[in-house]
Amino acid sequence: MAKVPVHLYDSLDMKDLVIQIRSRPVVERVDRHLVHRLGYLSRNYIQKLIREGNVKVNGAVVRPSHRLQAGDRVELCVPVIPERVIEPEAVSLTILYEDADILVIDKPANLSCHAGRKIHGGTLANAIIFHVHGAEKDAGTQNPGIVHRLDKNTSGVMVLAKTKDAHQALSGQFALGHVQKEYLAVVKGSPERHRGVIDAPIGRHPWRKGVMSVRPDALHRRPSVTHYRVVERFRHGSVLSCMPKTGRTHQIRVHLESFGHPLFGDERYPGSYSWSGFDGSLGRQALHAWRLTLAHPATDAEMKFEAGLPSDMAKLIHLLRQDTPDAPVET
Repeated sequence: MAKVPVHLYDSLDMKDLVIQIRSRPVVERVDRHLVHRLGYLSRNYIQKLIREGNVKVNGAVVRPSHRLQAGDRVELCVPVIPERVIEPEAVSLTILYEDADILVIDKPANLSCHAGRKIHGGTLANAIIFHVHGAEKDAGTQNPGIVHRLDKNTSGVMVLAKTKDAHQALSGQFALGHVQKEYLAVVKGSPERHRGVIDAPIGRHPWRKGVMSVRPDALHRRPSVTHYRVVERFRHGSVLSCMPKTGRTHQIRVHLESFGHPLFGDERYPGSYSWSGFDGSLGRQALHAWRLTLAHPATDAEMKFEAGLPSDMAKLIHLLRQDTPDAPVET
């Protein structure tokens, strides 16, 4: 189904929906469960429905945090979403692994996962539709299987679902935090500690559109945790391994800026550092999704995937090393 902006929901026809919870749900919170089951509706919109009393469990109005159990009956009224069409496009993909259930790719920088207000094609969704379904009739009405996202200018490992069952299983793993994600980040300055944890709730900046923040007055703040380890130090920067334990929008970028060590090339979260020639050598934020560990959705076998460092970030690290005589390398 189509992704429709929240402000358009009220202009759509509505329909009654009943969901019977037949076994113990993987995702128990009613708001998160409905997002998991109804992927075309945002969590904010579902929480709005719940708070307005338009979602009932066993005939009773509940809170978004209500825990579902086997045997529960969920009743709600949802918008009737018009059919979505994502035109298949032969966008080149670097495939790390593929079988009947999943596709794992090394996403390049400058590739958006979905279309947006200013992006109408050439996205990962277009590429996946073409790769899995070809250019056959009605291919564009299929689900592109994107279960997690990387920012447009963040490169690296992404797993995609090729079947409905795989999509549901992978979405559950991400929702429950069972997927291990490790990023390589090239930051300005050098953290004092070799390793540590950044634990700071993230919400929407109170007045800067499209910007997330750890400010106390940020809107809709949610717990956010990132573990980091120093891989290599330079005179003017460092390479960090970052492992987010939550999945907030722009989480690593926001946390590193708030930590005093913003990413090279990050125009949205530059911190207090001035722009430098090192930033210009990259042209995007220096963030790469390096490793991904998950359970295969069909076999439950543990699978680990790794995407090598892209050439632009390798060049930046080379320049920083050249600028740092006899720099010690962390382990």
